[in-house]
Amino acid sequence: QITGPLLALTSGAPGLRFRAPVPAGARIPARGRPRGATQHRSGTLVKSETAVHVVGSERPSLLYTSLILYQG
Repeated sequence: QITGPLLALTSGAPGLRFRAPVPAGARIPARGRPRGATQHRSGTLVKSETAVHVVGSERPSLLYTSLILYQG
């Protein structure tokens, strides 16, 4: 649980994969989920994964893993 006043810093993007093209005018919803959190000397480091899909396609067009450092 992260509480109190926070500063969120992008700490990195260890994974960014473009897996399929996106046609012009396509609807592209994104869905994200946390993949873990660890204590860091400066706060809490949260790893999350986001998938972007073209509506009607089962395969994601983009997979993005991000690291956010929360300080507070």
